[in-house]
Amino acid sequence: MSWKDCAPLPVAAAGGYLANVEGGLLYAGGCTWLDGSRLWLNTSFIYDPAKNVWNSGPALPVPSAYGVCATVGGAVHVNGGWNDDGVLKSCNTLEPGANIWREAPSLPHGVLHGSGGAVGGVICVAGGGSDYADLTQLTGAVYTRTDGSWKQAASLPQGKVGSFAAAAVCGTLYLFGGVSAPVVNHTEAVGFEPVRNAYTKLRPLPAATRSITAATINEHTILLVGGYAASGFSKACWLYDTEEDKYREFDPLPFANAGMLVLRNGDHAIAVGGEDRPRARTNRVLSIYCG
Repeated sequence: MSWKDCAPLPVAAAGGYLANVEGGLLYAGGCTWLDGSRLWLNTSFIYDPAKNVWNSGPALPVPSAYGVCATVGGAVHVNGGWNDDGVLKSCNTLEPGANIWREAPSLPHGVLHGSGGAVGGVICVAGGGSDYADLTQLTGAVYTRTDGSWKQAASLPQGKVGSFAAAAVCGTLYLFGGVSAPVVNHTEAVGFEPVRNAYTKLRPLPAATRSITAATINEHTILLVGGYAASGFSKACWLYDTEEDKYREFDPLPFANAGMLVLRNGDHAIAVGGEDRPRARTNRVLSIYCG
């Protein structure tokens, strides 16, 4: 069992939004580098695993990267982010079968490099900050939303942190790693239950890592991919068992990468884009069987 290359993303990108949609896998937004400058993207593409091809999808209303993506009932929600205008608090939703994003209730403040997802129909946005270059602006705040406006939930127990992984399993949002000021990578892992508005401390990551990503594989397993550790860009992958609170090594990526978005689609985990070296992005797409 090993990672295999799929058709590349039409543009080399990181910080975008990955979601399962009808007909495949959506990658929206993100940013790339062009002639030494960062370029923000509002494009979206839909990957058809059966045909191994990417097709154009509905463009985001504005370019956006490094916000939080969540899927509820087939609807894709993009919350916050960052572009040339600064940190965004705007949120947009793509309903199933729609070809235009609609505006959704805005966050109380702009968020970039936060994390989160959807837990039992509740959208969660956790941590992150308001200034890409100043980690002292990170927050431990957590916000939740169902159909109405955002509500503030219990703050992150690990404090002010950003660039951490998140995946939802059976009513709990599992959060792993991240970074805090001045530039300190974290091993901390916690589980957040929106229904109880409470956290459970979990076994720490095997290595302090930021920009690590996660995907739910089944009702008790989360796949953790890549990131940036003390040794630099990482290709390490782990499987976390939510029932046993244990990690075990998984087949590593074929190349080191931070922020390579990963999601289960059918019987495979698919990993898309990311940062493979400073001031660079990759368009590689990888797939591995996960049963």
